[in-house]
Amino acid sequence: MESELMANDDSLPPNKLLPEPNPPEKPAPACPECERLWKVYALNTRKYLDVTLAEGAAAQTDDIAKVRILEEEALEAAKLRELARQAVRHHAATHQK
Repeated sequence: MESELMANDDSLPPNKLLPEPNPPEKPAPACPECERLWKVYALNTRKYLDVTLAEGAAAQTDDIAKVRILEEEALEAAKLRELARQAVRHHAATHQK
């Protein structure tokens, strides 16, 4: 699933502080693909938040090695979150008439 979402990774900015997106459209009623994509988006958002919090905690302990590892993980998590958000929006567009 992650490999599907990583396909168009080139358009993402290199910095980890991505602008906070507007929430994607609500899922269409009774659309299994909408439900699946929203779950992927929620999971990736949760991972991003967890890594960001861990990075902040590591920074307070002055553990530079851990901060660097978590910075990389935060970048990856931000990319996955953005790709999941794009997938939700692209699929939601198929429901619009």
